[in-house]
Amino acid sequence: MRNGTNVLLMAIVCFTGVAAAEYPPNSTYDTSVGPDEALVNLRIRNSRWPDCYSLETAIRDIFRIEGVDDTPDATEAKAMALWTWLHMLKSTGGSRIFEGNPYGPRGRFTGNWDTHQIEIRRGDKMLLVYGLHECGGMSRTMTHMWRSADFLGYQEASSGHSTAALRYPDKDGIWRMHSFNPQGHSYYWNPRDNRVGTRRLPVMRGVEFKRFVPPLTHTLRTSLRTGEVVLRKWTNDGYIQKTQRMLGWAGKVGDNTRHFKAAVAGQEDQTLTATMDSQSFKGSLWTGSENVACSPAAEGKAVLHPRQAGKLSRFIYRLSSPYVAIEAVVEATLLKRSPGDVCRLSFSTDLGKTWHVFSDKKEVGAESVKINLGQKRYWAKQPSIASRYTFLIAAEFETSGDVRGVGMNALKVTAHRQLNMRCLPNLLPGENVIKISADSIRPGLALRFTLDYEVNGEPKSITRLISRFPHYLKIDITNLPKDKLKTPYYLAKFGGRGSFNLPGHPLRMRSMRVELAPAMGASDESMSAKDAEAFFKKVYPNPHRSDRRMAKKEKIPQYENQVSGFFPQAPANAENPPKDKTEWYNWFIARIGTSDARLLKCPAGTDPLEFCIKRFPRCHSLHTLGFANVFAHYKDKRALPVLLAKWKLAPRNGPGDRYIPDALAAIGDASVVPALVEPLKRLSRDYRVHIARALGILGGKLARETLEEMAKNDPNISARGEARRTLEAMKKRGN
Repeated sequence: MRNGTNVLLMAIVCFTGVAAAEYPPNSTYDTSVGPDEALVNLRIRNSRWPDCYSLETAIRDIFRIEGVDDTPDATEAKAMALWTWLHMLKSTGGSRIFEGNPYGPRGRFTGNWDTHQIEIRRGDKMLLVYGLHECGGMSRTMTHMWRSADFLGYQEASSGHSTAALRYPDKDGIWRMHSFNPQGHSYYWNPRDNRVGTRRLPVMRGVEFKRFVPPLTHTLRTSLRTGEVVLRKWTNDGYIQKTQRMLGWAGKVGDNTRHFKAAVAGQEDQTLTATMDSQSFKGSLWTGSENVACSPAAEGKAVLHPRQAGKLSRFIYRLSSPYVAIEAVVEATLLKRSPGDVCRLSFSTDLGKTWHVFSDKKEVGAESVKINLGQKRYWAKQPSIASRYTFLIAAEFETSGDVRGVGMNALKVTAHRQLNMRCLPNLLPGENVIKISADSIRPGLALRFTLDYEVNGEPKSITRLISRFPHYLKIDITNLPKDKLKTPYYLAKFGGRGSFNLPGHPLRMRSMRVELAPAMGASDESMSAKDAEAFFKKVYPNPHRSDRRMAKKEKIPQYENQVSGFFPQAPANAENPPKDKTEWYNWFIARIGTSDARLLKCPAGTDPLEFCIKRFPRCHSLHTLGFANVFAHYKDKRALPVLLAKWKLAPRNGPGDRYIPDALAAIGDASVVPALVEPLKRLSRDYRVHIARALGILGGKLARETLEEMAKNDPNISARGEARRTLEAMKKRGN
């Protein structure tokens, strides 16, 4: 959680069902509340737009808006709803996204932000913060969103291209894998059966289903401090995250760079002004502040100063946001009377473990400073707040004399951040209901909320002072030109590749501002909750449909197991296989496997099964994948010992060991059931679905009892549903 929304210590598991300790979580989110938060967990939603607080809230709202949320299971309608809104919320463009050291060597997923360029391969941050990517990022985001609804989906990756594979049942009730190509705004189509098809036949030929890491952690969780103003804009002044690997994104607004052409880069201006009131100044301080005091303004004396002489005083302020920081400007008025006094400013990007001094006042007297902590330092290989989400500012003072002889009379920190404007609560033509909620607010305070937008070029503004939550307000957008509403220029492709919130649009978003103010004067003239919540249950289908289909005869499956997602999978052109065992094995591996890790050929005169058994214990994850399919075809009990030995290590050899239950089920020895059941509650949903299917094939009392438990209590819809369907199939077979 190094660069998470609020980089704090406590994470709360966010799923319902069985106690969290019994199953690995589908996702984890930080929900801890800091001592500086006066307004906790501010959320602003529009009934007409997906609630992009997290991937979970976004996908659930997409299903609601499109009117497809009538069953808990995955469906084709839900997949197409996601497909439609993915291209509204995110744009194809740019390149890979990196954070961390702008010059450092490449790191994947995680690493040291001070030394490495960390490639962001998480769909949550790619959608909620950046809003664009090439094939891999688009496919990951689609997959992550699908999985956020508790369904099974994978990035379908080869050495040259990535697509998304989603699992759901077709109209015939059979569950299959289906391939979508977000970068090309197209999906694979099976015209013979009139359904979404697959990218490869069999699915595992030439591609692999990526292991799903890391867990989702990012949300747009926002809390406000006293003295803090947050302005989120549908424009960007050039504050764009980039590293040496991302220099193609450089440029200013107006350039034909991919990033701005894609019209996704919005901006957050976050300003924190230190409170200079003795009754409330401590309320905006962060953990670790000590020996602090506040006195009335007086000539030649500090307002914020040490409480006790001879001891270090530390005023620590936290600037936290769900969006990536690009630049920060610190403005302060400092005072120092004695040459021996300590008067310095520093910042930390790791919650205070390491501090970097950026102002150490040497001269006596008053002084105003203005110092940048972002881009210039970032590219000069100096410690910087650029590419971070949370950072701390510390003002330290110490004196052996008059405590008011050292300190500060003003401190303002302004951070400029990048955001995806498409994930803000965008207005649409017609009725829009805005819901503003918060978990809590300090007594005596209210939220001042201002929304600015344009209709037919005319500026519009709404301001509310709110002390009670939730608060609702209705905005009706009318009198828009019908010709622009009907053409691809506006609504028909409101999103697309580069037509979002452009200056020529008749409805254009401008900015959204939030800050805390005294509660006196708050009117709280809200719509009634009953009337307002009805709008958040309505259906508003998006008129734009991206229906570009890729139909090729060679991608139409001949066998159901080619697209089931389970082993054994028949190879393409499986007719007339060789009769000789060795020739059959070599024929088989030439037609199945992954392009990056094909299995070795078996020498003539060698038992191919023994050849595979010998190599299986030490093979890597992709070879584990291929061998599991081979063993599933052989159905030979000689493979059981090595399969079970590697199964004990799961998920160390993922994604290949995900298919070991399939191979064990194909071999058909029910004695392996206890070994399949033993790790059930420590493995992810991907494994549990395969386990459920295998238990249904192998049968027996333990298998049935386990499936009944899963069908009732497994926290994941996909695993729960697979167990339920497997039990029903067992009943039909009479066992």
